[in-house]
Amino acid sequence: MKDIVRIQSITLGYSDSEDRVWVRLILQDDTEARLWLTRRLMLRLAEGLVDMLMQATIKKTNAMSPELEMPMARAKLAAEFTDAQSTLTSTPAPPPPESKASIATGICHSVDISSSETYWSLAWRSTGTPNYLLDLDRGAVIRLVSGMVRQADTAGWDFPQSVKLI
Repeated sequence: MKDIVRIQSITLGYSDSEDRVWVRLILQDDTEARLWLTRRLMLRLAEGLVDMLMQATIKKTNAMSPELEMPMARAKLAAEFTDAQSTLTSTPAPPPPESKASIATGICHSVDISSSETYWSLAWRSTGTPNYLLDLDRGAVIRLVSGMVRQADTAGWDFPQSVKLI
């Protein structure tokens, strides 16, 4: 079984030469790792996270009727998504750490998502690197999805409106 390494921060970017999104991970020990995400994996990850966010939002919605739950939850999530988009434009990426070791690079083949009432855990599985674990609160998940949508737009990938939330 592979080791699991905890992630401290994450940055996304698009490589037009690879037609993939790169993920820069700053790990708990201040080293860096990089993963590549394909269009298909990134879309599936975004869809899964949005679905889980929507279900969590519906649970907290005090709608008078079941027909109003989804529209109310969607409106609340869309507002949070819009706020996250503005945060992304004004918050610069952290500077790269001084590398203590060589940078591990791999192709991410899956991301396992688990959640509770207050946080989400994403286990990034890849070839050629350890598995990486990222624990996020709701706001951080929304910012992650927002960043993924921004990179998909940069790449010219046509993500469905259900993922974009605006």
